[in-house]
Amino acid sequence: MPIFTLQAEKVICRHFLLLVRLGLDVARNKETFQKSSKGLGFFGGETIGYLDIAFAALLGPICVIEVFSLDKFVRQDITPGLIQWAVRFRAHEAVKPYMPTVEEITESRKQQFEVLLKQNFK
Repeated sequence: MPIFTLQAEKVICRHFLLLVRLGLDVARNKETFQKSSKGLGFFGGETIGYLDIAFAALLGPICVIEVFSLDKFVRQDITPGLIQWAVRFRAHEAVKPYMPTVEEITESRKQQFEVLLKQNFK
């Protein structure tokens, strides 16, 4: 008898592929940030732009995957500019009220994962 159902195996595979893709995307975005920000606070320069919003959509998933995998994609030694950007972005007055904390996102994903486990390991 298989340990995981086919559905659970598909979910695990998708998460693994996502993990690999996110690692590659972070490396690419590091270069993008350095080029497009021209040393200023955001991808668009002095203000939040489309690239900032697009990359911010990945912040939550990246942080959750880091928590669950115990691996870091955004690290001070590899991506210092992205860490500084993330701090600035999360602290921006237009973003702060709407950006959940890493703890809030992680707790939500833990609850979703528990439901998935209960559905697949009865």
